[in-house]
Amino acid sequence: MGQGTRWAARGKGAARGKGAALACAAALGAVLLIASPGAAAAVEGGPDPAPIAASDLSELDAQRSGRTPEAIREAETRGELRVVDGGFLVVIDPEPPSTGIVALEESGAEPGPGQDPAAAPEGAAIPGDPVGGSRPGAPVTIFLDFDGERVVESIWNELAGIDVLDFAPALHRDPELEWLLWASVAEDFAPFDVNVTTAKPAPGDLVKSSDDDERYGSHIVITSSGEDVYPDARDKGGIAMLGGTGSLYQSPAYVFGNAYEADTPPAEWVKTVAERAAHEAGHNFGLAHDGYADQEYYWPCCGIWAPTMGAAYTVPLSQWSKGEYANASNTEDDLAVITDRSAALHFYLWSTLPNGSRYAGTLCPLGGAQEMDPQPGDSFLSVGVGGECDGTGVPLTLRFEYLDRAELRADDFPDAPGGPGPGEPAAPSPAGGSFSVAGVISTSADRDAHTFTTTGGRLSTRVDAASIAPNLDTRLTLSDASGRVLASDTPETTRQGNEAVGLAASVSATLPADTYTLTVEGVGQGDPGTVESWLANAYASFGSLGNYLLSGTLAESGPPPGPDPDQDPDPVTRTDPAPRPPAAHSVTELARTGATAVSLPLAPPPAAAAGAALAALGALVAARGALRPRRTLRP
Repeated sequence: MGQGTRWAARGKGAARGKGAALACAAALGAVLLIASPGAAAAVEGGPDPAPIAASDLSELDAQRSGRTPEAIREAETRGELRVVDGGFLVVIDPEPPSTGIVALEESGAEPGPGQDPAAAPEGAAIPGDPVGGSRPGAPVTIFLDFDGERVVESIWNELAGIDVLDFAPALHRDPELEWLLWASVAEDFAPFDVNVTTAKPAPGDLVKSSDDDERYGSHIVITSSGEDVYPDARDKGGIAMLGGTGSLYQSPAYVFGNAYEADTPPAEWVKTVAERAAHEAGHNFGLAHDGYADQEYYWPCCGIWAPTMGAAYTVPLSQWSKGEYANASNTEDDLAVITDRSAALHFYLWSTLPNGSRYAGTLCPLGGAQEMDPQPGDSFLSVGVGGECDGTGVPLTLRFEYLDRAELRADDFPDAPGGPGPGEPAAPSPAGGSFSVAGVISTSADRDAHTFTTTGGRLSTRVDAASIAPNLDTRLTLSDASGRVLASDTPETTRQGNEAVGLAASVSATLPADTYTLTVEGVGQGDPGTVESWLANAYASFGSLGNYLLSGTLAESGPPPGPDPDQDPDPVTRTDPAPRPPAAHSVTELARTGATAVSLPLAPPPAAAAGAALAALGALVAARGALRPRRTLRP
């Protein structure tokens, strides 16, 4: 078997030849296995394996992706994808136009390297920082590389016919801009057990070394280079291997510099490059493009929304999608694809001789190994001095590449009071009654229930989405101990300038003594079936995911205070005031943002209910650490 022959397979019992590739692809579905015509490897000392017909694999891809073989060939003709030897697909993204989107609101504060911006916008902080990452310890890493990269022995070197590709650093190396870009991508991947970082990870955190290796990642090079380094980058915004996560040979993915960037305002650069970086990472996790009708990308110029795997450069809200909008060209479930661990596979890349040089001859199997289906752990020799497999050759080292996906993060709070989940109930702070608790909505079915008990008083609370590039449109619901909904708020989201306004929700109420629950969830807006090619103001709840901050105050009404214990009154004249009778409480205000206030009568609290709160909405601040303010990225 020659050095360029790469069979995609997992496990020792794979079938052989053409049937092996088809069966493997159908079973695993990790990459679009499209073979270019005549993509057979050169083999010294043995027969060439039969190449897989492009028409067969086009039919296979059509069955799995919902595209027709003609659409696949047309996309290749248009330069939107490229099929390469070995049956792998390169996804090519065009250069976007200047967007005019102002993605950054200046505050005048400039952070140093590794520091957070000092602005304090309303909204949920993006956890972590660029160097430590958004989710330290997560098994899967997304490395946003601003420092430039020297690439060797990769598929990109083979495609370009260039042994060494030296990519320059990113155009803007301002720490604040890099922080904002990191935060935007981190918010996109908040639902997943993935660590987004700008610090170079250890090789073992990016490259999957075996089928059982659970630590690997996606490397995204953000570079000012273009066709000056990689000829095929001309007029391209990015390029990535579909399903390449975990493979050193199939990495990195690229976000290229382009002609307009030199004169692009830095804030616009952040929005554009952040969208590209998340998009290319999506390709690495197996995602195809989200288009509109016969357009490869859904790229609305106006309105609020676009899918991340379309082109969201000119709208403020981008989300993962499953094609629930009108005329969607792709109905794949983005979350299901990213988390499809059954799509993991390995493939044989090449063999090396004991001196480290590449071996291009026939593989001579030892033991139960099979020449046409090398597997990890197999042993092979080179041909002997006579060019035959006579046992006199030298041992070969086989290189395999491993591809894999990610998983959703664990749910952080129960979906209902007393329901399963690791999260604790929220609780009012003993000092002053203020509270704040951070959380993540990870799927459209996720509900985060925060339960508290009060002796009665005034509750004012709101939930905010991320302060930087939010993906989450929120609903906040207040219910009593019986589960009766007292108020629920989800304002209409509109576009004001370059900002999506209305993603937050709030509830205010005067409550009697009881136990209550505040529930946070993600919502959509309107009917996605009504969007047009140029305008999308409606979107499904599917991609309404990400970080949130639940905060507010609870001013409790308890028994009247006695004398100040720090004073020393005359014991003869001291008198304690008589306790006041309990008031007949009712919900006098249930103010809902964007809605008419309502009033619901409730039973008065029992007289014995006066006292301190038993559980409250803010104790998690101490347990989780203070939430640092973030600077606003307004897409």
